[in-house]
Amino acid sequence: MASLLQSVLEVVITLAKNLQNGTLELVELARNGVALNDVGHAVQKNALVLVLWCLFVFVIARMCCGGRGYGSRVKVKTRENFEPGKVYLHQHIPASGLPSLSPFCLKLEMYLRLAGIPYENVYKRMDPGPNGKIPWIEYNGRAMADSGLIIQFFKEELQLDLNRSLSTTDRAISRAFVKMLEENTYWGLVHFRWIEHFHVLGSLFEVGWFVHNVLLRRSARRLSKMLWAQGMGRHSQEDINDITEKDIMAVSEFLGEKPFFMGEEPTEADATVYGFMAEILWAAPKSSDLHALVTEKCPNIREYCVRMTRRYWQDWKGMTDKC
Repeated sequence: MASLLQSVLEVVITLAKNLQNGTLELVELARNGVALNDVGHAVQKNALVLVLWCLFVFVIARMCCGGRGYGSRVKVKTRENFEPGKVYLHQHIPASGLPSLSPFCLKLEMYLRLAGIPYENVYKRMDPGPNGKIPWIEYNGRAMADSGLIIQFFKEELQLDLNRSLSTTDRAISRAFVKMLEENTYWGLVHFRWIEHFHVLGSLFEVGWFVHNVLLRRSARRLSKMLWAQGMGRHSQEDINDITEKDIMAVSEFLGEKPFFMGEEPTEADATVYGFMAEILWAAPKSSDLHALVTEKCPNIREYCVRMTRRYWQDWKGMTDKC
């Protein structure tokens, strides 16, 4: 091990000397005002030096300025010719008969349908929004991200409150369930899909071998680190599954036989509950315990998803076919 480190150190020192010598030669030529041919010969001779210097500067600049700190935003290009009042919803490409394999994308599209807001889908595989994530929207020439903040925006912009019929207590309960699904259950589903059942992702996303085993595996490694940082990934697979199951059981018990999650009318919570439960019902492997949970142990969840789909997704054949 020591000899290997010594060899690496010698290579680094040699490279540094070459960089220094090559740079000094170019500087000396520039100072003396030599002929253009001589400069070209020197540049050609020290091409490797120049490339290495460019890489060095790029790495340093990336380290100093490339990170995204709190509150930083990604520049996105919005369309110049937009239809006023229309939402352009940027989300993942549909797969496996679902409008999206992201519960947050499905949540936001469901909200737009519940609220009756006109929208148009913009499908791209790699299309991060202002916060570097998907989904995001364009609205009247403005780019906005985060499904929760987008919903809040429309509540204020359009004076549109799907929770208007709820009491103060019910609003609190609604928010608690939404945050449980988005901040806790979500990470259990990330582990379920990207770690425990990674082997079926290729068929789920309808992609080839290279995308599955190279690009998706890279995403899986990144998500694994995020799971560890969030805390869910520090538990055993058995404990993670137990945590996720308890969350889903809580949804089922509160839903009961009500037509909508909070009662007789659709509310904001239905967008999130549907987005997450539909993902489990129709995207989880049928042989998995999670699929059995929402079809056998909690059949009211399946009935809820079918009911919501038939009411709000009649134009989406891939969804209605699953009912």
